[in-house]
Parts: sequence; structure tokens; C-alpha cells
Amino acid sequence: MASSADIDALIAALLSYVFQAFHNDGLYADSSLEPARSHTRSLSLLDSLVVLLAHHPGCDVVAATAQTHQPGQTSLYLCPSPSIPPGFHDNVKQWVSLFSAMRKDFAEGVQPERDGDDAFSESEKHFILYTLRLCYPTMRHHATSVGGLWAWGRLSEESEPLTDVDVEVSEWEWERKRMEEGRRLREELVDDLRHLSELAQTFVQSVSQQSLGNDEAVLRFYALCVDIRDAMKGPVLEFLNEYVYLVCRIDGVLSYLRLPLVVSSLVALSRDPKLHFDDQCAIVVLDPSLGSRPFSAKMTEEHLVARFGELCGIWEHAVREFNELAVVEGTGNPECRGELQWNEQERLLSSPAGRPAVVHPEVILIQHLVENGEGEKKGYIACSEVLCYASVRYAGAVNSALEARFTMRTDDCDWCRLESVAPWVMPDAAGQEVVDAMKEALLQDLEFLVQEWLRM
Repeated sequence: MASSADIDALIAALLSYVFQAFHNDGLYADSSLEPARSHTRSLSLLDSLVVLLAHHPGCDVVAATAQTHQPGQTSLYLCPSPSIPPGFHDNVKQWVSLFSAMRKDFAEGVQPERDGDDAFSESEKHFILYTLRLCYPTMRHHATSVGGLWAWGRLSEESEPLTDVDVEVSEWEWERKRMEEGRRLREELVDDLRHLSELAQTFVQSVSQQSLGNDEAVLRFYALCVDIRDAMKGPVLEFLNEYVYLVCRIDGVLSYLRLPLVVSSLVALSRDPKLHFDDQCAIVVLDPSLGSRPFSAKMTEEHLVARFGELCGIWEHAVREFNELAVVEGTGNPECRGELQWNEQERLLSSPAGRPAVVHPEVILIQHLVENGEGEKKGYIACSEVLCYASVRYAGAVNSALEARFTMRTDDCDWCRLESVAPWVMPDAAGQEVVDAMKEALLQDLEFLVQEWLRM
């Protein structure tokens, strides 16, 4: 009979492989997790909502799902992480009210105050102002990080053309041709790049301020962010992704604009007459900190021998390489990405002392719906961040063991990488059949990864 401790141990075992990004492309999500394509509007609304809520002060990640108990009665379930921040529930109610007001204005044909792309109805203006004033500190914190400022500063320099010296430094023919092509494209796009550079400079100047200023200044900042998004499309986007080093790809740079861009998406959705939305939906907020517990597991092959037999030293090799990756260069301090600590002597992977692992919000939502029998055991689970490997396997285990129909986005190539997330733990209330199904899924993945390793 499997236990939560077994799951912890398997997570630790898998981490040595997934952490090093070996054969990630060989792990696939269960096809039952794919959301139905016929509900794109409602899914887009949930996807946009969780990104918006993740910018609420005190939130890192937010997951959400909507459940219809009977026609005309919908409950919106939300789980912010690491805990419920002050004012969260009231602010969500206000957002729902403002979104409903935008929909009502559009349905009644209320006209914007002025013409043009930056024209807003009074309700749209209230929605934009309320959101940016509340969430700007979170957005500013991300945008002014070391990587963020470097990327935006690099972007603001892109009107400068490549020089002949740049081309001649390469001794490799293919690289010389690539650089020549980059120079040619830059010359073709010089006006577009100069415009983007000016927008980027204005953005950096704006986020250097603690606050955005009066209402007109807030609306100008919102319009600026939308203009930057529009300027980074087509040939400009292709050029930047191919020839400009920005710490991360352009979609990563645009992540610093997630707040105003998701506001833009919600404004657009409010104008969609085919979108179904319950203005009187009940709002249920779940607290993930109530199920927190320490994560601690030894990286050992003992619990795997019964399934795989002797691994011919491959485990020792994996642990050695994992140790080299886990230790912070130059300090010798044991530390792993994803808030996990690694003790080489004891081969112990654990959450830091005094910082128990919080059950992931998407898992909290599924477990709550299963445990409390609220509505059917189905629904789309939206999350503000890329879902991690273990959450995807947990959802698949619930669907398999309980004949449930939960769906989630698993089309991001990073979904199986554990290092990008906090420690993952099973909820204590998970049923035995779910724990058993989860263990079997993890063992199958580990067997595949071990075999792939042996072929290297």
C-alpha cells in the first residue's frame, strides 16, 4: 500500500533526472487532461483571471476553477499561494463587479469618451485604474529585478546597427552569414526597432517611479504597455528572438507586462457577446497553508530495487551529477532551485527548516472538489504559472482512480521540470486509490528515464 512518504521518495528520485532536463520531451501528460476546444472563451476568462489575481499583493501563484451546480448558479473557486493575503476576497468581488459593469455597458451600447484605440468606456476606465493601482507594486517588483532591467535596457539599444567589425570577427562561414543576415534585417527594420527602443526607454522611466501618478498617467502607462506588445510582433519579434540576447526570449520579456496585457485581454473578453459569465457567482477562496507540511526524502535506490532490480551503478552516477548541480557555485552551501535543500552526506532532499512545503494551489482545488463532493468531479483548472510535473501526474491519477474529468493546460514544454517550482507534496486527505495511482505513474516515468539514461 502506497503512502505520502512513498510519493515524497519518488519525487526525490525523479528530481535527479528531471532537474538535469534529460529526456524531458519523453514525458507526456495524459490525454484526458486536455481541455475541450469548445469552451475557449470560458477557459480564456479563467486563464486571464488567475494571471490578474497572481499580481494581487501577497500572491505568488493563483489557481481557479468554476463549477456550475445547477443552471444559472456558478461558484468560482480560487486558491492563492502561499496563503490568502489580506483583502483578497473583497478585491476579487470588486473585480467581478467591475467586469460585470464593463459587460453591461457594452451590451447597452455605451460609447467610449473619445475615438481611437485608447478609447475606454467609463466602466473600462474604472477597471483599468482599479487594477493597476492595486497591483502595480507587484508588477514593478518583477520589472525592476536585475534580469528585468537588463533586458529592458538591452531592448532600448536595438536601434543601433551592426558594424562591419562585428561581421568580420567571426572565423566561421555560417556565423558570418548569420551576422550579415542580422545586419540586413536590422537595416530593414530600423524604424520599427527605433520606435520599440523609444517605447522601452519610456517603460524603464515609468517603472522607476514608486507610483504611476494620476488617472491620466495610469491610462498612459497602460496604453504604453499595449503599444510595446504590438511593436513586438511579426518580423520584429522574429528578429529579436533570433539575433538579440535578452536573458530570456521575448515571451519572457513580455512576462514583465503580464498585468496590463491581461487587463487588455479582460477588457476584450467583456466585449464578447458569446462569453457566458455569471455576474452573481459565489466566490470560494481556499487556503493552501492549512495543508502545509515538511518535505523530506532520501535519494536512494532501495525502494526501487523491487521494480527495477540492480541499477548497475547508474544511481551513484545520477546522485553525483545532481550534487554538482545542487551546490551553489563558489559557496559550497547546499541549495537547490525550487526552495529545496540538498544534504550530500545524508543524501537528503528537504524543505528548509521552519518553511514547510505548501500544497500547490491547483492540487488544493482538485482535492477540495473531490473531498467535499461539490459539483461533479470535473472542471478546467487554470493556474497563473506553468504547471509542474507532479501536479500534472496528480491530476491524471485523480482522473484515473476516481473516474473524474479534470483538465488543465499541459502544452508548455516546461511542465515536467520540477526545479522551477516549490517543493511538491501530496495532500494528506488524498484517497488511497489516488496515492496508489500516483505512485504507479511516478514509477513508470522513473523507469522510462532510467532506461533512457542507460542508453546514453
